[in-house]
Amino acid sequence: MMNKPIIGLTMGDAAGIGPEIIIKAAMNEDLYHTVRIIVIGDTDILFEARKAVRSNILLNPIHGVPEAGFKQGVLDVIEDRKSTRLNSSHIPLSRMPSSA
Repeated sequence: MMNKPIIGLTMGDAAGIGPEIIIKAAMNEDLYHTVRIIVIGDTDILFEARKAVRSNILLNPIHGVPEAGFKQGVLDVIEDRKSTRLNSSHIPLSRMPSSA
C-alpha cells in the first residue's frame, strides 16, 4: 500500500546510540505495515551498528526518495557523510543494552 506516510529518520550522533536504535527499529516487522522509512545518515556507521546489534537487515544507499524501495528487511539510507566528517573506523559506537 503506497499511501503509507514516509518517515525520514536522522541517524543522530555517530558515536551515540541513534544508529543502533534505528537498526533495531527497522528489525520490527510491524513498522513496515504502517510507515515507509528512510534514514538520513552514514551507511558506514549504520553498517557498524548493524554488526553491533547482530542484525542481518540490508542497507540500501540511495540519493533520494524516488530510489527508495521501502521493502521489509532493507533500510533505505540517504547518504549524509557531511554530518559525521569523520572516518567511521575511528568512532567508538555506544553499546546499547540488548534488552532495549
